[in-house]
Formats: sequence, C-alpha cells, structure tokens
Amino acid sequence: MQILFYLFMLLGKWIDPEPVPDRPNVLFIAVDDLRPDLGCYGNLRVLSPNIDALAAEGILFEHAYCQQATCAPSRTSLLTGLHPDETGVTNHVTHFRTLHPDITTLPQLFTTAGYATCGVGKIFHFAEGYQDPVSWSEPAQFETTSKVKTYIQPGNQTKGKGVSYEITEAPDTAYTDGKIAAEVIEKLHIYQKEGKSFFLAAGFLKPHLPYTMPRKYWDRYRTSDFSLEEKDRLRPQGAPDVAFHHWQELRGYTDVPNQGPVRTMLLDSLRRAYYACITFVDAQIGKILDELKASGLDKNTIVVLWGDHGYHLGEQDLWHKHANFELDTHVPLIFKVPGMSAKRISNVVELLDIYPTLSELASLEPANPVSGISLVGQMKNSTDQHSRFAFSQYFRPYGAISGKVKPTHMGYTVRSGEFRYTGWFRINADEPEFEELYDLTNEAFERKNVSNEKAFESIHLDLKKRVINYKNMRYELAYAD
Repeated sequence: MQILFYLFMLLGKWIDPEPVPDRPNVLFIAVDDLRPDLGCYGNLRVLSPNIDALAAEGILFEHAYCQQATCAPSRTSLLTGLHPDETGVTNHVTHFRTLHPDITTLPQLFTTAGYATCGVGKIFHFAEGYQDPVSWSEPAQFETTSKVKTYIQPGNQTKGKGVSYEITEAPDTAYTDGKIAAEVIEKLHIYQKEGKSFFLAAGFLKPHLPYTMPRKYWDRYRTSDFSLEEKDRLRPQGAPDVAFHHWQELRGYTDVPNQGPVRTMLLDSLRRAYYACITFVDAQIGKILDELKASGLDKNTIVVLWGDHGYHLGEQDLWHKHANFELDTHVPLIFKVPGMSAKRISNVVELLDIYPTLSELASLEPANPVSGISLVGQMKNSTDQHSRFAFSQYFRPYGAISGKVKPTHMGYTVRSGEFRYTGWFRINADEPEFEELYDLTNEAFERKNVSNEKAFESIHLDLKKRVINYKNMRYELAYAD
C-alpha cells in the first residue's frame, strides 16, 4: 500500500474527495505530553481558557488513560484502535506498517469514505517522520523532525543538543505550534470554500521538552508558584525500583546534569515553563476554534482533543513519562459533538476508544477489528455508568525505547475506579516478579504500595488476574465484570 501511495505522490494524483452533504466533519486535536492539568480538570492555577471553554460546551472524560506512556506506542494504539501488544509497537523504532501493512488507521478510514483528510503537525510518531502517508488524502504538514525548528534564540542548540527551555520575544508563528495553528486555519478556509467533508488533525508539539515559547506566556506565571511539597517528591512507599527511571529524557538537555541531583531552582523553572507551554498551545487551539465558529463549520464538526500520555513534573521522584503510574497514564479527553449536551463523565475509559467512537459518530464501520469500545452510549446517556478498566504497559530498562537494548521486564498495569495494580513480568514469564497495588480513592497519585496487605487481598487477586489475562491477550476476560 505504501508503494501505491508513493506512485500517487509522484504522479500528482492525490485523492480529490467530492463534496458529500450532511456528513460530520472531524477536527482532531492532539497535544504532546499534556497531562490533565487544565482549569477544566480542576487545576485553577493553569491558564487554559480555550480548552476550558471547549470542555464547558463539550463532553469531558475525567478518567481517560493511554495504553503506553510514550509517544509512538500510545499514538499507534489510538490511531489503530489496538493495544500495544496487538500492534507490536512498544518502542520508538518499530513502525506498525512493518507488522501490519494493510491495517486501516482512523484517518485512513475517513479517507476511504471520501473525506478530505490531512494531518498538520505531530499525529503519528516515528523516527523517520510523524506521519503515515497512506492514511491521508493529501500531504501532511510539519511532519518530520528535519522540518521542525525547535529553538529561536541563536546558540541554544549545539551539536544536536539544546537547552531544556527557551523564552523569546518572538511571535507565536515563529514557533512550529504557531505555524501549525495558521496552517489548520488555512485548511478550514479551503474545505469550507470547496464544500468538502473533512477529517483535519492538528498535532501540537508542546508542552513536550524542550519547553520553548514566547515570553508573554512565561510572564503569566511565577516560578515561586511551582515548588513541590516534600511529600509529593517522594517515591511511593514500598514501590519496587523497576517502576522508576533516572530522568533520561530530561537529562538529554545541555543545562541538566547527566546524573545526580538537579538544581531546585531549575526544576521549579521547568515546571513554570511546562505550564507556560500549555498556555501557549491553548492560545493556538483557541485561534482554530474561533475560526471554526466564525465560519459556521462548528455546527457540523465533531471536535476531539486528547493528550497522548500523562507526565511527571518531579512528583514521585520522576520527571516526564515512561512509567506506569497515574501521572504517566492519565490523559485529557474532550469531545464536542453537535447536538449533544455538555457533561462530565467519570467512567474509566481508554484512548483506543476514540477510534470506534468517531467511527460511530460518523456512521462508518471500521475496516478491521478494533479493541476499543465506542463511548457514544455514555456520551448520549448520562446515567450510563459503564464499569470499565483501563490497561497500560511499559518496559524496563529505559533504553529499550530506542531499540538499542532488549527489554528484560514488561510492566502491565490496570486502573479500576479506585485502585491501580501493576505487575512487572520478566519477558515470557507467566507470573509477575514485582507487584504494586495502590488505593487511589482519596489520592491524586500513588502513595503506598499495599499489595502485601491482607485488607486488600481480594482486590489484589482480582486485578492481578485481569492483568495476566490482558498480558495473554485474553481481553474479554480482562475487561469482564
């Protein structure tokens, strides 16, 4: 199929969809490394007015989870509707087309249905580029690392490495995320003029490291506001060492030491920069949503906004993602669907549910089986309290992300309504070598491993069984009530 795509490209024969009336458009907004630290999720110190406004008019899922807390596996899972062990993508070097050349991705489903489809920015994530060309009806924009300018200030990047954050007097459009917003708005103009049904994906790069933004967003915060309490910096009591990493992603920047302690002032500044980047991206999203409304396209456009995984900002002795904790796996997920009432849904859901949900909303049938479930029933019926579990996974050692070393362990984790259980299995082992169980009833993230406590034995055994079934791809048993 990829060969056919390149033939189309060489001959200039991109698919030119014909206008089809009364089909919903889709505006598909991905935000890299965005944890649900937004005003609409209860963090009032974060300035996210445009996403908050979208949530106020839409359907917000309070407990949505990714399937692996790193870019390529999470995005592949979402865009195929399959678990990481089904796609075979658990690192940043495996392309799902290598293992599944004929699979139909979510945007590809809309392409084959006659939609105009385009990805602007980071949608897929692969070493050679962010896009999967056969998924789209027209060329992607800003899709490769070689075309993305990370820094504006001269000297901030040398020999392939750069500083962890940058603040400049540059306008929004000097940075790639500003360019992405402008390109998406231009696409909206074109689609409206031509009367085409569209699936338009906007993939923003921030708040991924390095945290780079115009100064006006940095100035809206104070560094002193972002110090962590000592109890929040501690690892969960009784957690096994295998559950952690050494901040390798953060240590890849020139102003962060390769090992050992990192200055408290720098860490506080990095937290401030992370939130400033959220506000920067929120402003770009606002520009797109304003244009959608001004054009009248909002009346027939489904909007979905999601983050590809969660994020640590020093909590639990961790930075960035690459683990199985609540902060790594919990993500924002917001739909706005014409004709549907605004609501908040507390049920546990997964990112791979987006594929069947959008398929149903557009009256399309997936071309291949998907493992997610449609959320449309919950979105229409506020009394539908569908019991659900969310599964994620991550491997050790950390270096396996690049394929340079083989993983020795895979940690599989399940989130129920009140608990998180994680089992760390040696590769090909049937029983976990290390176990974690956390009561999250009254906690934002894990504090104490209670897997050995008698009072939690029945919960422990039930969730362990579900994880083993999930690991062995017995999904019906893993999810069964």
